[in-house]
Amino acid sequence: KGIKVMLLDEAFTGLDSVNIMEVLETLKDSNSNKQILLIDHNPLVAQAIDCTLIVVRDGLTSRIVQQ
Repeated sequence: KGIKVMLLDEAFTGLDSVNIMEVLETLKDSNSNKQILLIDHNPLVAQAIDCTLIVVRDGLTSRIVQQ
């Protein structure tokens, strides 16, 4: 109730593209004041959200690229 962040890690696994888009629209339309941190490897999800961070791993190091 008092937490202001929602973390969704691979939340769409097993859903088809139609249901993924419906869930994303529901999250966008919700009147929640929560920030949503969404972790997913599906390109459809990346295209549908407003702000993305891409983590690129190179051996033992990683870097974050913001789009």
